[in-house]
Amino acid sequence: MRTEKKPLKIIIFYEENIFEKAICDYIKKESKNAPIEISICDNYTFLCRQIAGGKVDILLTEYYFVYKKCSTGEQKYLKDECRHHHVKIMMFLQDTKTPLIGKIIQSGYHALISAQDNVEEFQNALQHLVSSREALFISKALRSVTDDKKRMALSETLTLKEWEVIFLIVQGHSLSEIAAKKNRAISTVATQKHNAMKKLSVSTNGELLKYAYFNGML
Repeated sequence: MRTEKKPLKIIIFYEENIFEKAICDYIKKESKNAPIEISICDNYTFLCRQIAGGKVDILLTEYYFVYKKCSTGEQKYLKDECRHHHVKIMMFLQDTKTPLIGKIIQSGYHALISAQDNVEEFQNALQHLVSSREALFISKALRSVTDDKKRMALSETLTLKEWEVIFLIVQGHSLSEIAAKKNRAISTVATQKHNAMKKLSVSTNGELLKYAYFNGML
């Protein structure tokens, strides 16, 4: 008796379907051998329920969207839930120039792709995740970035918390709002902002916004 293959369950955590073309192309190419179920949500609680309910095999999301949508504790919980329920995470990066690229690579995601990659590379990432290989998949565009020693050196200068503060500031949050969101003292947030700006060689908020604009943070 022929046994039907179980569908690959993919959930996209984002405000709009930036992966639509890539996923449609992948389905057209692979649907005969690997049936796929796709759902899209932008609600953290719903996402966690789907993962806990065993309804997700692969989570696709965008790096900056996660930082805007989830607190540090929520991000950790999400990663722990994915690990517990054997969910693979594919992280999409719009900005390949981020000084945090080195730390993103070391953050425990299963696949990293960028806006500079083509549909074929997206398909390669999905196939890598389906194969159950444990090695991290890094797309061609991101591999070329990590080969840039100067950029990799810069990625080690900012701590994760410093980058969080800078990112939230350029998104329009005040120091007090960031302190409340990240459960830190305002003085701590102010120090992290000062240290980050010094490392990025910017001295004013205007220079910081200019840096953010040219590095894809806005």
